[in-house]
Amino acid sequence: MYLRDSVPADLSGVSRALTAARDFAEKAVPRRVDRVRLAMIIEEVLLNVVIHGSPSARSRIELECGSRDGRIEIHIADAGIPFDPRYDVPVSSREDAVADEIEGGAGWPMILEWCDIEGYERADDQNRLWLSLSLSGSAGE
Repeated sequence: MYLRDSVPADLSGVSRALTAARDFAEKAVPRRVDRVRLAMIIEEVLLNVVIHGSPSARSRIELECGSRDGRIEIHIADAGIPFDPRYDVPVSSREDAVADEIEGGAGWPMILEWCDIEGYERADDQNRLWLSLSLSGSAGE
């Protein structure tokens, strides 16, 4: 199974990509918990691009997902401002659990809890991010 989509870098594009990711997950991801996680990851990353990345009005976000060896591999490319989550996510987001009273800012801690960052590069004025989500192994998850 494989998903490849190109969506506008706006809220309508986030919605379209989320629908495509959910459709992909229904076919490629056996456990509901992993389908929900994948949808949340896609939504959070793309919303961050649209809200904080300052993409131009005509730019697009490229999304690819594939299932391999018990993992979902995710690739996202966008023309927003440079943002390397390996270094640009605040240290507090990396170290702190999501607090009960948090107002925003929960996206990257969640993504980093569920995903491995497999790579990032800035090329051709685009952020290119590779994440992988390990699929849960036990029926109780």
